[in-house]
Amino acid sequence: PDYRIEHVDLSFALDPERTIVKARLSVRRAAHASPGVALTLNGEALELLRIAVDEDPLSPGDYDLGPGTLTLRRPPHDFMLDIE
Repeated sequence: PDYRIEHVDLSFALDPERTIVKARLSVRRAAHASPGVALTLNGEALELLRIAVDEDPLSPGDYDLGPGTLTLRRPPHDFMLDIE
């Protein structure tokens, strides 16, 4: 893989009608990976409420949200990724 997820913090706001999950990931690009290579994460039946890199919110041009995937187009080498 081009990236390593070194640490994950998850928090859950449970509700019978809608559960909100906040994820904070510590991410590092692998030594063999090219600078700026995209990072793709997989998920199912998710609605993206917020995404930030190093606490800076991303604009829709910084990522692609597809069916079952979230792709950061050009993430930095080491960063904190916040997803809600």
